[in-house]
Amino acid sequence: MANILIVEDNAAISRVIQLALEENGHIVQFCKSGNEAIDLLSKQTPDLVITDIQLPGKSGKDIIEKMRSENRLSNVPAIIMTAHTPDNKTFPEESLYQGLIVKPFELEQLKLTVNHCIT
Repeated sequence: MANILIVEDNAAISRVIQLALEENGHIVQFCKSGNEAIDLLSKQTPDLVITDIQLPGKSGKDIIEKMRSENRLSNVPAIIMTAHTPDNKTFPEESLYQGLIVKPFELEQLKLTVNHCIT
């Protein structure tokens, strides 16, 4: 069981992810914007962060780069969800995140990626 932070501005996607991960025994928290996620991460340390790249406020790239710059969060695994092709402008360096999920995705792929990152 892991404490997982999901950063996603689409409520329907967030809900589907929540149900899938809670079914596997995980505790799930949500943020709808990058700014909200950075604020939450200043107070809490999840076991895993799953973030969209394009978000209101700060981007998923900003969130991951902020995590890597802080000792307390530097080893927390991060998974990127996106409907876009990775590029150098909008994505962090590959070494900064542990998984990539391309939308639309199968829930089984999500579960496998999460399990890989938290074990």
